[in-house]
Amino acid sequence: MNKKYSIITCICAILSLILGIISNDIIVGGTILLTGLLCAYFASEGKKLIIY
Repeated sequence: MNKKYSIITCICAILSLILGIISNDIIVGGTILLTGLLCAYFASEGKKLIIY
């Protein structure tokens, strides 16, 4: 993975963790927010993230 994508992924994870703590729903809400942010970012970049 590119360094730029690693930084974006870390920022999204940290943001999801902080907002999950604030809203007292870290498991479900944080996971949904993290995947939503990453999906939106990679879709705007036109990249497909394939995990084998």
